[in-house]
Formats: sequence, structure tokens, C-alpha cells
Amino acid sequence: MKLNERVRALRRERGMTQEQLAEAMGVSAAAVSKWESGQSVPDMTVLIELADYFEVSLDALVGYEAHSHRRKDMVARVRLLGVQRSDEVIAEVREALRRYPNHFDVVWTCAKALGFRGMERDDESTLREALSLMDRAMTLLPQNTDPSIRRDSILTAKGMYWSALGDHARAIAYYEEGNANGVNDVAIGNCHAAMQQYEEALIPLSRGMATHLSQLYNAMYGLLMARANMGCEEEAAEMARWCAGMLAGLEASSGSYLWKMRAAMLTCAAVMSSAQGKEQEARAELEEAVRYARQFDEAPEVTTRGLRYYYGEERGFSDDMGERAIDVLAQAVRGSGDERLLRMLRELA
Repeated sequence: MKLNERVRALRRERGMTQEQLAEAMGVSAAAVSKWESGQSVPDMTVLIELADYFEVSLDALVGYEAHSHRRKDMVARVRLLGVQRSDEVIAEVREALRRYPNHFDVVWTCAKALGFRGMERDDESTLREALSLMDRAMTLLPQNTDPSIRRDSILTAKGMYWSALGDHARAIAYYEEGNANGVNDVAIGNCHAAMQQYEEALIPLSRGMATHLSQLYNAMYGLLMARANMGCEEEAAEMARWCAGMLAGLEASSGSYLWKMRAAMLTCAAVMSSAQGKEQEARAELEEAVRYARQFDEAPEVTTRGLRYYYGEERGFSDDMGERAIDVLAQAVRGSGDERLLRMLRELA
């Protein structure tokens, strides 16, 4: 809040008019009006009197906020300003690099802040500065203590920035070098597509789709189980239904592995519905789960051949749920301890 806004706010908090504040400060009402409109600023003596009168510090009155220049604090501030898309991030980056030019955490955070700003604003000079900082971060990597940041992280960031600059071939080179566990498959495919190399794009994009589909399923399952155990069964049921619906339409055959995944999710939804006393909903969800489980078990397809819109090399799906989908359902229902739902499953299966 600026000085003029602060004076106006403090005056109004006390229920005073401009004339009353002017009288208290020994100045004219016109002077107070100019302070509050920003046309003039009280001299230092009057500022001190105002701060004393309103019982606030002088710093608070003028809106001054002291910034810590400790390295950790500066890193946190650069990160926050970057997330907030604040124009102040540039000045903060400059100051952080001036004070700590050879500290990995500072250089890495500043590089990321500039990189995202450059990509968002299509600013070539900012992107090239971010690339230069990433090179410096690579030399300082031995200092790094954050296990989530590795050499691959820097290579992937450089791929992003080169892609934003339109040099997709160079971007692919960095993406591939940092492609641990296929994390950059989608980015690599999109770079090929940007260069109109559509056949080359299909394989990494398909691989990325299959990988992220499995990860999304596992993440949603973990989330819904956590929320259920926190007493939020309705929300957990909504998550399970959403995930089952998301999988719909991606099956290339009735025995697709996705039928097993849908059956498991719908069983989770049934367990949550039953826990809320919604017996009809639970039965409908369990009936649907049993139908999908049977279709999978009749001719199980555990490779990507059962995945629609997949154009890559054949890969297999694996899990620890059990070989037969119907057994997965039974295990989930038994684990819930819901005897009524278990009887219902025996009837349907």
C-alpha cells in the first residue's frame, strides 16, 4: 500500500474527516487532500508526527518493507515473484545474482524464473539469459543438495527454452539427453510435430500417453484412498467416478487393460457410496465394475495393443492387483470390511 493510500486508510479507520486530521496535524485541509491524492508528500517531521498519531511505525506508514538478503530468503522471494508473474522478479534476480553469483540454488532459481518469464512473453533475450544461467548451474551442480534437481533437470529446462526459441532440433537433443524414464517423451514428440515430422512424433507421443495414463491412474487412486481415510468418502467417490470416466473411450478392445483399471475404480466408488449409505448407487457402480472385469478376464489384453490412439512400439502394463480383474474387485471389497457390499458382489459375480 502506498503512502497516500495508507494515510487515507488510517484516517478512515479512526472515522475522521480530512479537516479533523488537518487540525490534529496543524496543517490545512488542502494539504491533507494533496497527501491522500498523491500530489504531495508530508515532510519528514510531519511523517513522524503522523506515525506517532496513528500509532504505527514510520516504515509501516510509508509502506517500506525491509527485505532480507540472506541467500535462502532471496531464493524464496525470486521463486515466489516468478510464480506470481510479478514484474519485480527481474530486479530481484539481478540483486540475487549480484550477491550470490556462484551458488547453485540462486543460479538455478533465477534461471527458472527468467526462463518461464521468457517463454510466457516470447522474449528472446530473457530466454537466452536463462540458457546462459543454466550452463552456469550445470558447473555448480556439485553444490546442489535438493534431490529433486539433477543433471536431467537442467537438460530438460534447456530443451524447453530452445523449443520456445524455435530451435526444435536443438531442443530435442537436450530433451533426449535428459530423458530419464521417458519424462521428456511428450516434449520430444511435440518438437518433431512442430518441425512437421509427424511420423517421428507418433512414437514418443504414444509412449508418453501410456506412461502418463498409468501415472494419472496411480495418482488418482492414491488421492482417493487418502481422502477416504480422512473421512471424505463423497469426494473420494467423485474422484473414482471421474477416473473411470476418463478411461472410457480409450479401449481398443473389450479385453483392454483399461477395463481392469475402470473396474477397480468403479469398485472404489461403490465402496465409498456404500460407506455413505447410498446402497442403490453402490449397487449400480458394482454392477458396472463386474461387467468390465468379466470382459477383461474373458480375453485379457495387457499390452498397449488394447489402448486406442496408441501408435508406438508395443509395451506391457503391469500392476500388483492380481491377474484376474474379478479378484481385484473382491480384494477391494473385502479390504473395506463392508459385508453388505461383499454379499452384493458374490451375488453379481
